Amino acid sequence: MDIQKLEKIFKENLEEYKKDFGFVCFFGSLNLEKDIDVFISPSKNVKKGYFLKQLILFLEKIRNELIEQKNNLLIVWHSTCEEEVSWLNTKKNTLKIHISSFPDIHPVTIPNYLPVLQRAKKILGNCKSVEEIKKTKLDYFFNYLFISNCLLSNYPKELEKEKIFSKINYIYKQITGKKKELSGSPKKQFFECCDLLDKKAY
Repeated sequence: MDIQKLEKIFKENLEEYKKDFGFVCFFGSLNLEKDIDVFISPSKNVKKGYFLKQLILFLEKIRNELIEQKNNLLIVWHSTCEEEVSWLNTKKNTLKIHISSFPDIHPVTIPNYLPVLQRAKKILGNCKSVEEIKKTKLDYFFNYLFISNCLLSNYPKELEKEKIFSKINYIYKQITGKKKELSGSPKKQFFECCDLLDKKAY
């Protein structure tokens, strides 16, 4: 696997997400032996919860294609979790992708981040679209959901479930005043929480 091949895989799978993603790029060292930094942001009028769902679906497509080519995918959703995600990973031939998105833009002032994106290897859209990302009254919870996510991070299934359910119930309690009886897969509960936040924020 090299950066050109990965770029091709991204571009082929991004076709159906063109309306949802405002900007996609690779940045940093582009050293696949270590990891690859990827920035993906929502389009101007896309709700953040919906975007998070589409982002996971897109990354699942990338993972499935990599598996077909005898590679695995490990997603690091935020740098604070990078060490534990790497430590828990036991699969060989694994490409580690560090995802950056709207939590890296807000509350960080945009001018400080834009130069990095302007020099990046663009895959889709325009880096100026990040300036159009709209703030909401529930941005803390959208950011919390993104940062605490561990889907596609190769966690043991029970730990993944415990971590996702714990974070989601924190959000439900803060938003609705009570915890929710959770059932089904961590992905299902994550998606339902995204829907709840969209409903309350927009």
